[in-house]
Amino acid sequence: MLQFEYGSAQREQLNQVLSTSEHNLAYVEGYLFGDICSPNASEPEQWLMAIGIKTASLTEEDVFAFMALHHHVSEAVFSQQGYLLLDDESFDWSQARSWSLGFLASATTYLETLCNASGQSDQMIEALQFSVEQLGFFALEKQHIMQFCEANQLNLEVFLNEQYALMKEFSMQFARLIETAAQVLFK
Repeated sequence: MLQFEYGSAQREQLNQVLSTSEHNLAYVEGYLFGDICSPNASEPEQWLMAIGIKTASLTEEDVFAFMALHHHVSEAVFSQQGYLLLDDESFDWSQARSWSLGFLASATTYLETLCNASGQSDQMIEALQFSVEQLGFFALEKQHIMQFCEANQLNLEVFLNEQYALMKEFSMQFARLIETAAQVLFK
């Protein structure tokens, strides 16, 4: 019988499935985070297709592993502690970049709707834009960040670690922000 839990076996299985994909597990996790926070979250077939996975090529175990990841991210997003980025304390550029790219691919599908909603306050629009920019920060090319640090006489490693820490903080409150912003859609 298949277990509906997310642990190292499921991570390994998903890494194997994704080894032939253009996206890695961090991208998928970022995408799912953005989708789960959305006012209109997608069905599994939709988000699997959006991340480039052909469901016909998946085994039952693969599907359960993806669903376990979705459940894991969803549980974290709506827990009291909130979502903790990448379940890892240490900063890794490529993982953070992949996560940000996945997040942006998902969040940009609803950000414009929320920002342009009738009755949305300027303060909420600014909070939405700033939050998405912060969570998507590592989608920027590393060269641009290096140039920024050099121009402003900042230590690159310290700056990246600070940005990653901020990203984690924003990820823990993003779903609540989207929920508040989405209230104007349902009035």
